[in-house]
Amino acid sequence: MINTEVTKNEKKKRGFTLKKWFAAVLIVFLIFLILKITRKINWPWIWVLSPLWIGVFFAIFFTSFAVLVWMFLYKMMTGKNPFR
Repeated sequence: MINTEVTKNEKKKRGFTLKKWFAAVLIVFLIFLILKITRKINWPWIWVLSPLWIGVFFAIFFTSFAVLVWMFLYKMMTGKNPFR
């Protein structure tokens, strides 16, 4: 029988999860937004919104990179085109 306390503690010990990442991005965005609205910073809106679009950019970049690596490795191992 598996001890459920061990698995719960193991989950708590895990590193930076996606949920924590979204929370961090939201907090940074809200800080920038509050500073912009209260006129403490004089940044263009594109930089105030940057925590949102930079994350999307990195997600697209790393997904594209992973697909290209997969295509290269598939071609090298099988000699076939991965999309035919």
